[in-house]
Amino acid sequence: MRVRDVFSLSGLKYAYIKAGIDGLDNTISSVTVLEVAETREQNWLIEGQLYITSLYAVMNNLEQQLEIFEALIEAKSAGVIICHLDLWLKNIDPRIEELCNKMNFPLIIAKSETTYIEIMNPIILKLMEKTSSGYLDVNHMQNKLIEYVVSKKDVTVIYKTMTDFYRNGKLWFLDIDNKLIYPKYDTEFSSLVTHLFDSRKESQTIDDKRILTVNDKEYIIKFVRSQGIFFGTIIAEIPDNNLEDPHSILDILSRIYKLISTKSSRVSEIEIQRKQEYIGDLITWNFRSDEVAIKIGKDLNWNIQKISQIIVLNINKFQENPSQNLRELERFIENFQFQKTKAILKRENTDNLIGLRSDFIIILLAKQTTEKGDRINRLCTQLLESWDNDLAGNISIGVSNEFSDFRAIPKAYTEAIDAYKFGRKYFGENQYTLFRDLGCFGLLRDFRENQKLTASLENIFQKLKEYDEKNKQDLYNTLSQLISNNMDVDKVADSMFIHKNTVHYRKNKIIDLLGFEPWKMPYLLNTLMVFALEK
Repeated sequence: MRVRDVFSLSGLKYAYIKAGIDGLDNTISSVTVLEVAETREQNWLIEGQLYITSLYAVMNNLEQQLEIFEALIEAKSAGVIICHLDLWLKNIDPRIEELCNKMNFPLIIAKSETTYIEIMNPIILKLMEKTSSGYLDVNHMQNKLIEYVVSKKDVTVIYKTMTDFYRNGKLWFLDIDNKLIYPKYDTEFSSLVTHLFDSRKESQTIDDKRILTVNDKEYIIKFVRSQGIFFGTIIAEIPDNNLEDPHSILDILSRIYKLISTKSSRVSEIEIQRKQEYIGDLITWNFRSDEVAIKIGKDLNWNIQKISQIIVLNINKFQENPSQNLRELERFIENFQFQKTKAILKRENTDNLIGLRSDFIIILLAKQTTEKGDRINRLCTQLLESWDNDLAGNISIGVSNEFSDFRAIPKAYTEAIDAYKFGRKYFGENQYTLFRDLGCFGLLRDFRENQKLTASLENIFQKLKEYDEKNKQDLYNTLSQLISNNMDVDKVADSMFIHKNTVHYRKNKIIDLLGFEPWKMPYLLNTLMVFALEK
């Protein structure tokens, strides 16, 4: 069978050749769906195989799309059929078209509403001279599940379909932490779980499967892996009277499980990325109009019109050593701690919104319809306790003032940032600080923008700075440390690693140069303002 022959089949009746027309005589040896693509290892590619794909796994990465086509051409594949062009991929990168034309590699575009099954089945039947009913049954099931995955059906439906097809007994699907995904709250699984993962239990291992006997029943534990990545586990019961080969069926189910996991992960990544971009636009109000801001939010299931207060939860480790590789910490926060924080916020009010950026979590609190006591103190205490139990590091929490208009989100974000920064410096880490409690310190940002005020303070300690620069001394920093430590000489000596007599000497030198004691009124107010504005 050649590539040009597929246009005569029912599933590709309205398809057209986008590029690589000179490769229409390529021979097709087999056909498959391509959704999970890893170009670094190409053992998943077969010479002469025709690939059907929507490229959803790499739809936002043009470089990876190009890499996939280069790998397919290098493996001498027969060609590619793109499905659901309007659903996932909006257009084809011109570089891919150019490559396909240059290498005579057929790139076919199917009608957007045509399903995978409608394309695959006629090609498979054409390729198979003698097709057994068993093969058709398995193939139909695989195609049906692939179609479910691509068309974003409820994942529970896919698991149920796989379970129904597996006629050898019961099935259980577990995630990477061996938590039960399907069926939920199964009592039989609860009684089996301690036996199934007991390493001392006698078992027979075949490839990625273990055969176990528990209470006179046999079970297969199928570990789902691909390219060194672990996706989860399938546990299958094997009744004594089973008539089908459970191993080959589980192999098919495991491929579908990989598709589900990969797609869920990819969709989740895209959603997180879109929310991160939206958060960036929210805190700077980077929108053409209020209506655009509201609409983009609703596309993400975020209703910003209900928001009345902002909490910023800062992960301090990112500021402590910015050059350090913190990817493992990021993964922990993304996959575990962020989900716990989200659960706390959603329990408090389902309209609360929560977003993750690399070094902080922003919480958009919804307006309360009924008064629930001291809401902010209660929430912040819960958040601190949750993070303190699990995080190897410290956090700081800042809370904005309440507001009634969602357009105040950028101002409230700034208030929350100022609150946590002030709290971290003066109250220590693992604390929360409310902007309303900052008093005049909450106005420092406004003070800094007041040119008349800053000009009046600019030259107060100029003599100290000039003396330090000329004589390689540290008087100005010493004064700062004295103010920060409430004039406690011993603390200053410890923090600066000098003798306390040196601190006394520097105090006297500061008085000599300035002609006044900057730590006493009326000079103290100016001194406090100078150092507060600097920090």
